Amino acid sequence: MQYNNNKNFNLNVAEAEKNYKSDKFSEAKKCYQTALNYKEDSNLQSKIKLCDNLQDSYNEYNKGTELLDKKDYLGAYNAFKKVSSEDQKRFSIAKDKLTQSSKLYIDSELGQAKDFASKADYQNAITHINSILSIDSNNQIAKALKTQYESDLQKKLDEQKRIEEEQAKQKEIDNVKNTIRLINAWTSRPNSAGGVDLKILWTNTSNKAVKYAFFNVVPYNAVGDPQQCTIRHDPSFRGKVTGPINPGQTYGGDQVWECAWYNNTIVSVKVKSIDITYMDGSTVSINEKQAEYALNY
Repeated sequence: MQYNNNKNFNLNVAEAEKNYKSDKFSEAKKCYQTALNYKEDSNLQSKIKLCDNLQDSYNEYNKGTELLDKKDYLGAYNAFKKVSSEDQKRFSIAKDKLTQSSKLYIDSELGQAKDFASKADYQNAITHINSILSIDSNNQIAKALKTQYESDLQKKLDEQKRIEEEQAKQKEIDNVKNTIRLINAWTSRPNSAGGVDLKILWTNTSNKAVKYAFFNVVPYNAVGDPQQCTIRHDPSFRGKVTGPINPGQTYGGDQVWECAWYNNTIVSVKVKSIDITYMDGSTVSINEKQAEYALNY
């Protein structure tokens, strides 16, 4: 019985070694495992683990070779990187192929990055540069290009933002132009009691008749500081116009808001906002910035 066990052990070990040398690691593992049925051997346990490792390494090497032929350089790189240092037959070759795959991948990504950058598509250019840095974080060319492309991208975004803001501003101006034109807003000289009158000359530039218009106005002194009424203790005045004011009609030549404020230092005014109600019931509100557009065109 002992003789037969030894014999079967040796036969299976011999077959395992034969498969091992032929890179048939799965078959070698099975033979080692069968041999252990006849005799315990800690050395064979280690060889079984090695077979698993080498089978994975063998598969990754073949996968890398196939992907390299297909010009999938990143896939090949990742596969060759997994070849085990215990795989004495393939490890050194895999290292060379790893370097080759890395170079080919970097050259390809670099070319694509430059191509995108030439078209001012800096976001995609940066994506390709980041792909390079993911496998070679110290690549000086990629690092320099990333800095350049990020700067170019920011300039592009800033310019786009400027254009969008200019377009939005122009749209806002056009909307105001199609609503109202402020020809002038001014005050009288203070009377003996310090009362200051307000006049506003304006044109209804919309295509609808105005029912009511409210002008919110603040006065200023000679050095540009806002002033308030010494009686109401409020700087703002809300002047009301009752229509109808027809489309294209200029109004305000004869309208005077007498003693809008009492303050003998007032020399000028600014329209801070305008609220308009049309005869059809629709409304529009104009803020301070828009009121400046209405005054300056």
